[in-house]
Amino acid sequence: MSCIAGRQRISAVYDHPGFVPDAYLVGLGTESAALAAELCSAGVWERAGGGYRILDRAAVGRCPDLARQLSGEAARVHARIRARDQARAQLMPEMAEAMVVTPLCAACGIPATRIELVAPGQLPAQWEQWPAAVRDSFVRDRGPGQWYLIRDGVAAGNGYGDPVAAREAGRIAQAFRPPLCHDRVATAGFFDDAGFCQDCDAPYCYRHWHVSETGYGHCPAGHGKSLDPHW
Repeated sequence: MSCIAGRQRISAVYDHPGFVPDAYLVGLGTESAALAAELCSAGVWERAGGGYRILDRAAVGRCPDLARQLSGEAARVHARIRARDQARAQLMPEMAEAMVVTPLCAACGIPATRIELVAPGQLPAQWEQWPAAVRDSFVRDRGPGQWYLIRDGVAAGNGYGDPVAAREAGRIAQAFRPPLCHDRVATAGFFDDAGFCQDCDAPYCYRHWHVSETGYGHCPAGHGKSLDPHW
């Protein structure tokens, strides 16, 4: 009876009390067809257009109340998620920190990419190597309290950097907290995921991504992805 109750519960969630759509059953896998046939043979369900009708009227009568209950639970869960996300967004500027991260290629050990966050009032790590004209422009154009992101990707980068908001700097800093992994690094929003292969959960350099002329690459395991946003 627990299986029957579960399907009746779904009929309430789908806002069709007493009806179980075919689309839901398909999502349950191959055994769902046999279960539906068994319930029909037992006189609990009957075939109807696009699904099955539940013949247990007492259970169907409880569906609207169950739907309201589930709707209320969903609303409370969504409210908690929004509150959590808002709290995290407010904390992001405070999480920003200056950093230089160079994920090492899993195949050869050289830096696959380079990500640097320059805090307000600080200078980039390679400042002394910058041309004088670029340094003058950086100092002249930089606003007070301005964070900078300097990124050398697998196949493309942003040169001498771009200004970023403190909230974005916080998000990037959190994405590159060790230990590094694809899912965390991907939250930074970089086109190439800082060289990480999603399937291998490891970074690779330009050579070991075997980047083509169109910016598409394949890692040593053969997994492919686009690495250049300009293509």
